[in-house]
Amino acid sequence: TLARAAAHTAGLVHIADELLHDELEGIGGSRPNTLSISALKSLSSVRASLLIRALCQKQQLAMPATAHIEELLHKQLHADASRQILVNWPGAEIRRFQDDLYIQQPMPPVPASNWEYEWSGMHALDIPEIHGRLILQPRHGSGIRQSLVKAGLTVKPRGGGEYCQPAGDTHRRDLKTIFQSYHIPPWERARMPLIYHGDELLAVADIVISQGASATGNESGYEVVWQSFH
Repeated sequence: TLARAAAHTAGLVHIADELLHDELEGIGGSRPNTLSISALKSLSSVRASLLIRALCQKQQLAMPATAHIEELLHKQLHADASRQILVNWPGAEIRRFQDDLYIQQPMPPVPASNWEYEWSGMHALDIPEIHGRLILQPRHGSGIRQSLVKAGLTVKPRGGGEYCQPAGDTHRRDLKTIFQSYHIPPWERARMPLIYHGDELLAVADIVISQGASATGNESGYEVVWQSFH
């Protein structure tokens, strides 16, 4: 009898897990592995807590203590949307940006800004300072013009005061405005590589390429791929 009861319980737990993971799809945020804050706020605290734990399980993250869940549900979700929220515990953290709740591995400290790499673009460039890799992929009519790549590239971090006119745009914009328009969370912005030719800013990671550097028509170009290892 005990064995049958245990088997039935295990079956129910499995079904509950499947239902929770299906429900995660319905309250997902705008980016992978995020939850919609507005959707969470419409749920009971018990249900929201189960879904947060389900997302942690899905990403193989350490489970939060009840105190962390309570802090998130009763304080942080109802804070002003402009505030940067961080709830963390060993092995995981929760951050908030706009209507997305990010549940992820802890971010490493913001790197020093004194690194710089010369890059031919012909091979992948590993950047340990910001835990990522840059790759250029050949394209026609888009990406950074081939002539600029062949002339040699420099990759360095954001230092402040940079401006770029994104391809297709009619105005130069500062990086803060560009990051906001592309909905890049604040904690990722210092970890975005900038690609230069001389003093000319050609690209901001794989977000934008400048108007003056963009290949058009039948020109050969290179698409930027930024792989973050966070």
